Amino acid sequence: MAVIKGNQASFNSGEMAPWLDSRIDLDKYRSGARIIRNFICTPYGGVRRRMGTTLVEEALGKCRLITFQPTTQQGYILAFSDYKMRVYQDGQRVGSVELSTPWSGDEIFELQTEQINDVMFIAHRAYAPRQLSHFGPTSWTLGEMAFDYPPFKTFQYGNQLGVTPISSSTEQLSSSLNLSVAVASGEEAESPSIPVTSAWSLDISSLSAGTMRLEYTENGGGSWTAMGSYTAAGSDSGTVAAPGLMRLVAEANALLTATLTTDVVREDLAPGDTVNLQCSLDSFESLHVGGEVEVTHPLEENEVRLSFRSSGISESIPVQGDWLVSTTGNWRGTIKVQESQDSGSTWKTILTRKAWADRNVSYQGETREKVLLRMKFEKAADGNANDPHGTLEAINPEVRGRVLITSVTDARNAHGTVISSILSSDLTDTWRHGSWSDYEGYPAAVCWHESRLWFGGTVREPASLWASATEDYYNFESSSNDDGSFSRIMSASRQSAIKWLASKQNLFIGTSGSEWQGFSNSEGGVITPSSFILRKFSSFGSESLPAILTGSGLLFVENEARKIREISYSLQEDGYGSNDLTMLAVHVTLGKITDCAYQSQRDSIYWATTGTGKLIGCTYDKAQNIYAWHSHDTGAGDDFISVAVSYESGEEESVYVCVQRGSQYYIERFQVEQVRQIEQGTLDEMLFTDSTVLYSGPATLTISGLDHLEGRSVQAVADGSYAGEFTVSSGAITLDQAASEVKMGLSYQSLLETLPLDFNMAEGSTKGRLKKVHAVNVRMMRSVTFSAAPVARGKFAWNQLDQAHRRWVDLDHIPLSHEIGVLEDAQVILSSGHDTDARCAIRITEPYPLNILSLQPHFLITDD
Repeated sequence: MAVIKGNQASFNSGEMAPWLDSRIDLDKYRSGARIIRNFICTPYGGVRRRMGTTLVEEALGKCRLITFQPTTQQGYILAFSDYKMRVYQDGQRVGSVELSTPWSGDEIFELQTEQINDVMFIAHRAYAPRQLSHFGPTSWTLGEMAFDYPPFKTFQYGNQLGVTPISSSTEQLSSSLNLSVAVASGEEAESPSIPVTSAWSLDISSLSAGTMRLEYTENGGGSWTAMGSYTAAGSDSGTVAAPGLMRLVAEANALLTATLTTDVVREDLAPGDTVNLQCSLDSFESLHVGGEVEVTHPLEENEVRLSFRSSGISESIPVQGDWLVSTTGNWRGTIKVQESQDSGSTWKTILTRKAWADRNVSYQGETREKVLLRMKFEKAADGNANDPHGTLEAINPEVRGRVLITSVTDARNAHGTVISSILSSDLTDTWRHGSWSDYEGYPAAVCWHESRLWFGGTVREPASLWASATEDYYNFESSSNDDGSFSRIMSASRQSAIKWLASKQNLFIGTSGSEWQGFSNSEGGVITPSSFILRKFSSFGSESLPAILTGSGLLFVENEARKIREISYSLQEDGYGSNDLTMLAVHVTLGKITDCAYQSQRDSIYWATTGTGKLIGCTYDKAQNIYAWHSHDTGAGDDFISVAVSYESGEEESVYVCVQRGSQYYIERFQVEQVRQIEQGTLDEMLFTDSTVLYSGPATLTISGLDHLEGRSVQAVADGSYAGEFTVSSGAITLDQAASEVKMGLSYQSLLETLPLDFNMAEGSTKGRLKKVHAVNVRMMRSVTFSAAPVARGKFAWNQLDQAHRRWVDLDHIPLSHEIGVLEDAQVILSSGHDTDARCAIRITEPYPLNILSLQPHFLITDD
């Protein structure tokens, strides 16, 4: 019979599935365990007992927790519940912040978010994208994103659309001239010019001296024609043969009050107009209400020319998009480009250039909405030669307008409201529906990458991507410019719905059937509409849970929510691939993953909740090949629902959870600064109960505030000592001895169980041979107590640690690093029979710390 003294010096392979019980050939077998429950694997090799949670408050119901981190020093937790949202920070609710939301308690787990500074963009396949804005701790707003220009589908070629006004598009404009001081000799006074397309009327209330003229122009003010001259009060009216502008001009010495009124029949349809939409083919359904259509008409004239031989004003042209002004010849003077946003009623100079002799101008500008542009030339001196003139050109020879659909009459007719001007009512087949609406669906995923906001995956276009203009997150107007917005449809053998988007060196896209990367093939490496490439690198498929960026990798949940995969670059394969982090621990995701979060400080841990109510964690360090799974439970019959991480203060991030206890839901926070407290030995700060309530005040026997644990047994630590277990009655417990500092909460068991104690010997494997575990040595750091047991046929025979090893907790002062209790070895003698499947286990149920660095099981092996 051989006596073996084993040594397991590390547990940073984490829990390993029963499927691996015989894989003693694996390197990770030596540092794995069968169960690591309510312990956390450290990257150094040992495990530490996870600390407990404190009660924050009762939640509104089942919640999804999401991190909002505007700065590295200021983090919040957002709790989304059934159509509501609350905000938490530093273990408490922030003020009375409670926002209404459009999402139900089931839909909140399908939300995808992207935060940029103090704004979070929220996507869900069934709702228009939302924007959550943070203005201060208690100042938040949530509403639909107000796009400057939303995305649109492809054009409906062959399907003609007519847009006609529901009410008359004739409007009356007026311009007044009121002179109480006479015009000086040799000068004139003008009223603002106003458009006219048909009738006009003039009312002269008073005219006591001088003369007033009524003038008209057909060329935008280039030249004016007198239509009447008046020397007394009265009225006049008439019509014009062609659309133009009219104005009043007072000559020298005139004193008068006059008003000019014109009728304007607009060819275009202005914002706010109500219109009919009529198609030649079936195009509308009731779910299109609330969506938009984009209507495009060609420009009949997209260029005007103005001679510089004398001062003058060119005709105006409608422009939307890029425009160009250029000059030629020798000229002396000032050229101005003027813009009108009200059909020519008023003009604003947007460009001024001066020249003397042979200087010429070439300038390109841009306008998003339709406007009128014209040139105005002010001659400075004679000497203009070589046919001097200016040319103003609309580079885009068409104008696009938008209509919001307000009702649908039938498949070919709808009503709407003009959002941006429609050039005319002429039939056109260059029109298209909006990409996002109740009919099309809305994007399921959102991400910020290379200064663009990206959305992906609607119900009707599940494999489509939309990228905003660069540094213009609200502009999705398609453009071929390098900084313009664009869209792409992912080409695949089978169409897959986009589940998530993530930004790393490249844009990463997870779909229901595969994983992709998007990048630029240009020399500069910057994504543009013409340089964007999509490439598939794996075909595992993804769940609708966020992909999480770690220090060196990108983690996502595989389709069916049973596996966590890591996307990383492989030098051997010269490309990206994805590795299964749950390969050795497939059992931890039973019930499927329901939520996830990432903690980077101090230990790097990927957290997830499962459908079985468990909280699982993976201590993760890619550089050291560490991915160690550990599982956590809380209270009999209680379930973890959601998890989120926020940096609030100190050296570690805070981990929040939503927990269901009975029929109620609660927001709780794990004790903060856990590693620091272990390293410094601050036992009075440590917490080892769940849903804990803290009392600090005058010494008392009765402690209340435990209504959420009514009828349940809780552990209490009173004035630093374990006071025992008590049953909550009427929301309170009664201690045996009065105390002023009390921690009260649910107990939990921390359990570490080894894998089968098998290995290869010179004479062969120990697998299948009878073994007896008769003792275990445990090396601990800053620990108090534990129980140990051999495991035979799944049964435990617990042996309590000798009380002599509980000295640390009995000290009057917390020990420093050089004092007793910091690092010590303890041996427990075990009672067990012989079994081919020999294992040992360590547990603790009391509210004390237990940090295990290594185990040395002693066991006997029988001869064959």
